[in-house]
Amino acid sequence: MLNTEDIQTISNTVCRDMLGLEFESGEADGTRMLSMVACIAISGDYRAVVEVAMTPKAANEVTTAMCGLEPGEVQESDVADSIGEIVNIIGGNIKGAIPGETKLSLPCVSLNADESQENSSPEKRQVFFRLAGEPFAVTLIPG
Repeated sequence: MLNTEDIQTISNTVCRDMLGLEFESGEADGTRMLSMVACIAISGDYRAVVEVAMTPKAANEVTTAMCGLEPGEVQESDVADSIGEIVNIIGGNIKGAIPGETKLSLPCVSLNADESQENSSPEKRQVFFRLAGEPFAVTLIPG
């Protein structure tokens, strides 16, 4: 089973190498809603969901870096594509670190997620970052 340090390393490496962005380590920030969410399922010998959640400002930072757009050029579809691709790549790297035969689903994206859907599984592993001062979370939920 991967621990939070493994997830943090994978996430930071993917985002740095893919986007050229350095994420700062962060903590849970209950005052801001992480309403931009993408998730992807791992199935097979190991089953889990990988979720990436961020604020709209952090999502725009990711999108401008990924798509080479100016902030005013970002469309909602660009944001959905970008955070879907981020969870796909992070999920693929997590899947690759897990022994056994596994498959990765297609990503699912919500640009207006309801915070009340939070999973409180004691087995979940969650890491927090800051991007442009905004919270960004990566969660692995075994199941």
